[in-house]
Amino acid sequence: MNKKVDNVPKVPKILGKSSYFKRSWMLYLMLLLPIAFFTIFRYIPMTNIVIAFKNYNIFHGVWAASEEKYCHELELNLTVSDTDRTGATSMGGDLLSFLLATQEPEEKTEGAPEDIPEDIPAISELIETEDPAEAEGLTTILQSAGLTRSEGHTIACGRTICCEVYGHKQNCSHWVGFDWFKTAFQSRDFWRAIRNTLWLNFLDLLMGFPAPIILALLLNELIFRNFKRVTQTIIYLPHFLSWIIVSGIATRLLATETGVVNIFLAENLGMDKINFLMDKGNWVLTYILFGVWKEMGWGTIIYLAAITGINPELYEAAEVDGAGRWRKLWNITLPGIRPTIVILLIMNIGRILGIELDRPFTMANPIVRDVADVLSTLVYRVGIQSFQFSLTAAIGLFQSIICVIFLVAANTIARRLGERGIW
Repeated sequence: MNKKVDNVPKVPKILGKSSYFKRSWMLYLMLLLPIAFFTIFRYIPMTNIVIAFKNYNIFHGVWAASEEKYCHELELNLTVSDTDRTGATSMGGDLLSFLLATQEPEEKTEGAPEDIPEDIPAISELIETEDPAEAEGLTTILQSAGLTRSEGHTIACGRTICCEVYGHKQNCSHWVGFDWFKTAFQSRDFWRAIRNTLWLNFLDLLMGFPAPIILALLLNELIFRNFKRVTQTIIYLPHFLSWIIVSGIATRLLATETGVVNIFLAENLGMDKINFLMDKGNWVLTYILFGVWKEMGWGTIIYLAAITGINPELYEAAEVDGAGRWRKLWNITLPGIRPTIVILLIMNIGRILGIELDRPFTMANPIVRDVADVLSTLVYRVGIQSFQFSLTAAIGLFQSIICVIFLVAANTIARRLGERGIW
């Protein structure tokens, strides 16, 4: 005879797709807003990275419809006075005037000469020929007019000359492939910026990464809670100061003649004044120390939060076994926050070639440019001040690719060593 068995756990009913969406449709509806945000403001603007592969012209836009159209418009905008302002010689000015004179009558630019100068070579023959000597002669004439012929481009007609020779710097939003990457790799400033960025970020990682860990461990050992809270508040405050303010503080404290530190050293200790901001080695040390001071307190928030997640019973068991503070810190606290340390280390390694503009830009000066010029300041100087947007886009794309490589490599190494990693 079968007996009724009580308290038998019921097997949960497996929901179908339709039933699942009926119960969870609000969650998916809420996801639409962040998905739309990232799509509109993050992923769609990424398409403009094609600027790195084009002769971008801010007036023609990223997606120029026709190379011939914009090169032709560029040619019509050239006048003899344009070359005169760049220090053109009379021969160069005559060449440019001749190019303008070869346009159709209804498209002639005002001021173009009607007669071709006799001292100009047979331009049509020079243009059509592939003789290196003749091409070099044409290049010399163009250079005398303040123009440069870009390597790798063939000269086929007057219109192409205006675009490829003069327009290579003025841009006409046509595709140039990897020309801007080659230009960057051939620049001394680019490699100097790479070196300085890697060196400064490495020193930041070496001195700045352990600092919040040590500070968090020290704060965790404080017994007096009020003192601990006041200390935390004081060390958090520098994070909220902009680098403009921090650089001003650095100048007031460390200036050679009027700085508080040098005045104290000279008047009270009889020491010679130290050139903190003008000497290259001292500037690097100042740059790193101010960075550690500014961000050290903010970084402790994450580690203190990780410490609070450690089971208190582990500390109680360690006390029963006779462990002191050092043993508990070494055997319980540090292993408890190790996953957090690894994740933050991976993220910092991923940013080893990335550096923000405000910190080096505000603290640097022309005397220490050899050690202070990093990728962000190079992009600002070349892209914003010199209007070479395609070149800076190429540098930024190269920088992003290298950062991704470092991030993936660091994450792979961490997983092989038994850590969780980021993904």
